[in-house]
Amino acid sequence: MKSRNKGKKSANSGTFKRAGFRAGSKEKGGKWSISDLLSLIFIFIVVLGIILYIYQHLTLLF
Repeated sequence: MKSRNKGKKSANSGTFKRAGFRAGSKEKGGKWSISDLLSLIFIFIVVLGIILYIYQHLTLLF
């Protein structure tokens, strides 16, 4: 979370390149690299895990 906030403030920093696939694709002229795909997959897995975690707790409550 902290690295994402730093990346948004300074576009030229390395954290910004790692934070999102959009920044990397713009710099490379729209081409997708391995690091962009890995970061996208990692973010997707984290979001999916959070959704499943909340869903399990909601089903336990009700």
